[in-house]
Amino acid sequence: MNEKRSFRIHGQSTTINLELPFWHKLEEAAVTYDIELSSLITRLHDDYKSLNGTNFTSHLRVFCLLGTTSMNHAAAEPAHLITLHLKLSLT
Repeated sequence: MNEKRSFRIHGQSTTINLELPFWHKLEEAAVTYDIELSSLITRLHDDYKSLNGTNFTSHLRVFCLLGTTSMNHAAAEPAHLITLHLKLSLT
């Protein structure tokens, strides 16, 4: 089942439609990093833009699937987890 949620990313209204398990993972990540979900979404959006991404919801899903393996590394910045995973997988 999908759920739509609205956020403001750098002043721009954005609605994100994701499956509930992904929302739960994003909420867990926000708690782990001690930040609001909206701040995590903004950081991931900035990362997505730096990668010249074409589908933000896919970017979020990848974060949930790959990023959760790094959730115990509190020093890692959430916005750089996907980039780190991609760099590691390409080398």
